[in-house]
Amino acid sequence: MARSDQPDAAAPASAHRPARDLAEMLTELRLARAMSQEELADRSGVSIRAISDLERGVTRRPHRDTVRALAGALRLDPAQSRSLDRLSRTVPPPSRPRSRAPRITVPAPVTSIIGRDADLAAVGRLVRARSVRLVCITGPGGVGKTRLATEVAWRGARGMERVDAVDLSVLDSGQDLLTAIVTVLGIRGSSGRPMETIAARMGRARWLLLAESFEHVPDAAATLADLLATCQGLTLLVTSRVPVRLRGEHLWPLDPLPLPPLTDATTSGHDPAVIATNPAVCLLVERAAAVRPGFSITPANATDLVRLCHRLGGLPLAIELAAAHLRTLAPATLLADLVSRLPDLASDEVDVAERHQTMRATVLWGIDHLPAEAREVFRILGAFTGGASPDALATVAAAADRPLLSPDASLAVLAASHLVTMTDHAGSARIAMLDPVHEVAAELLGSEPDGETVRDAHGRHFLDALRTVQSIDAAPGVVAADWLDPDLGNVRVALARTMTHHPETLDAELVRGLMRFFVARDDYGEAYRTLSAAAEAAVSPSARAWSLHMAGIAANEYGEPETAVRMARGAETILAELGDDRGRCSTLILLGNALRVLGRIEEARQNWLIALDVATALGDEHSLGVVHHNLGVFAQDVCDYDRAREHYQASLELKRRRGDRRGVATTTMNLGSITLDTGDPERARQIFEGLLAELRAMDARHQLGFTFAHLAEALLALGDVEGAASAAEQGLTISRKVEYGQGVAFALRTLGSLALRRGDTREAQRLHREALGLTSDAQDTVGILERLAAACLDDDPEEARQLLLDAEQTRRERRTPVPPADRAAVTTLRVRVGLPPEPDDAPPATP
Repeated sequence: MARSDQPDAAAPASAHRPARDLAEMLTELRLARAMSQEELADRSGVSIRAISDLERGVTRRPHRDTVRALAGALRLDPAQSRSLDRLSRTVPPPSRPRSRAPRITVPAPVTSIIGRDADLAAVGRLVRARSVRLVCITGPGGVGKTRLATEVAWRGARGMERVDAVDLSVLDSGQDLLTAIVTVLGIRGSSGRPMETIAARMGRARWLLLAESFEHVPDAAATLADLLATCQGLTLLVTSRVPVRLRGEHLWPLDPLPLPPLTDATTSGHDPAVIATNPAVCLLVERAAAVRPGFSITPANATDLVRLCHRLGGLPLAIELAAAHLRTLAPATLLADLVSRLPDLASDEVDVAERHQTMRATVLWGIDHLPAEAREVFRILGAFTGGASPDALATVAAAADRPLLSPDASLAVLAASHLVTMTDHAGSARIAMLDPVHEVAAELLGSEPDGETVRDAHGRHFLDALRTVQSIDAAPGVVAADWLDPDLGNVRVALARTMTHHPETLDAELVRGLMRFFVARDDYGEAYRTLSAAAEAAVSPSARAWSLHMAGIAANEYGEPETAVRMARGAETILAELGDDRGRCSTLILLGNALRVLGRIEEARQNWLIALDVATALGDEHSLGVVHHNLGVFAQDVCDYDRAREHYQASLELKRRRGDRRGVATTTMNLGSITLDTGDPERARQIFEGLLAELRAMDARHQLGFTFAHLAEALLALGDVEGAASAAEQGLTISRKVEYGQGVAFALRTLGSLALRRGDTREAQRLHREALGLTSDAQDTVGILERLAAACLDDDPEEARQLLLDAEQTRRERRTPVPPADRAAVTTLRVRVGLPPEPDDAPPATP
């Protein structure tokens, strides 16, 4: 984030203020090592209070033992240690006359400030620099502007003769500012000319004046300018949601506290030791412990605390309000309550300003004085979720009969007031809101008589966008997820509203567009859940059939083949009644896919052959390409590799003609799999490595994870153990992220083989058993059973024998021989457990 005109931290200080140099040097040395005052206290044995007094200049001549302890804890080099010691000696000892302490009327902080060390140091340097007269801390309501300014005022008091504060939020207009300052200064019997009175009192004295909530009286800017011109020793420290806009103003934008990643959770949750260092979590826990002694981060509540901080947007005010509720509530309970009650978070402390009593009051304070259209834009944004583009905002407003005259100007006003932020997504502007702010906008919209009209317009806009989503293999620049992906939240809200309030508007084109959208995002889990709900809600038979069909595709990819079979049959029945042969052909393909996963390969083949006839009659090249691919899979399953190659080549020709990039990648990967099965790992490696760049370019994460897992198998066969481990780990990470069970299982299988190669049989068994629990593909299951048998051979030969018998039974039922590349290893295993080298009725293999 850009900060303007910061003074050089390394610039030499005036020689007559050595105590300030000691404080600055200690502060900067600590921050350079990313240490908090608490951490420095722990390492040095010096109290937090003593360190705070040193950094604020309250203690100006510390004991030498204190200096040595701090130097050791900071791990200073000899030169730095000498400098720190020298600065601590240049202040006159207490027995000598000392300068008078500054008069401070700013209320002293009563709580610790967390996560703002860098801001404190930077703003403190600005305030102390004689060349800087006006510093403005800006940020959204509740971000902690006043708390930071108060801390800076107390720490920046050294070198000042007076430090005062004036609350602009209680003024009726900027004309009341000077009178308020006269009152703060304690001047009685003013002559009625307050500027002259203030100037006479302060003269050239070094004076720091904290002016809070400038946004309430923006007309006070001219008065502040006159004050700076009249009082030459004055430094103004202003807090505001908008800049003062005077010459010489130094802005310091204050952001919400940084948040820990939601994605850092393992299967057992977030690590308490890791998240305890995060400022947002630290603030929440400290404030909760103040009202609930003994409260701390535990493995049981760590993930809920992280989610709470995210829900609260990292806003310190929201975090402190939430912490008060942890007096009686568990974090998980509070998190559930905040799903719809975020604006209602309230404080029961009597000394909190009214505008900070609730998040609602804080946000409303920021919009009360905005122009009418800016307030209108704020309310309309309450219909959006996860942000909006300016074009979408204008379109929805117009569709709701609330056209905006100057949307850009209104957005600029909201951004200047820190009620929205403007970000960039792929070169286009996006409007974003913090969750606590958005909740208030949504609440305001809901309280309006025509709020539902805006929500309906929002829903229509995004459903129309879904209907126009192109195939994932369309020309560059028209890929489905590229432009709708940032609006996932809006798509979800629009769909939920449509299914609840307007189910009659669900149609087949919308369902197909929705599926293309989810496929482009590689999100089959959400596709399955959403399309299943659409099938239940749909009024139109066509919409219901296509919802069932698309939900079945997602279910099969998600690892629910039985559900996919049920949905495919339901869709086929409806489509046959409607006479929709093209849709029926697609459903027959899906039915075959799910039956194959279940191991019912002959039924699968029969459905694919029927689909082949229907697609041929229709001239449907898309379906023909898919059917030829699937018949190739069947041939590969039974080790009829020549026929598999024929079908794959036919599929490739059709897919290339249509520009089906993902389809080409899938078929190419299967051709690579054949080369691996037939004992040519080097050629397989070349094929898989060639696919990676193409899949990354398409962001095809399902296929990318699966390809990495296949590449790991090729590298393992070539003896490249390190490369195989790296590829398998990458495949595992990607497949877990997109919830692709088959990809996860395939990667675990390779990692299990690597563990066995290094002699770790227990780890190999664990990995293979985990893989077995994840795969729903019968063909993959057989291979994992055989590898698990190898891992169990030394520890439990009888279990290994039973596993091989289970694999043999499955291969017999599916008529799938052991691939040539694995035949020697499986034969050796069988002999070692006392089985014949090959079953008497083993299915033949075709090389």
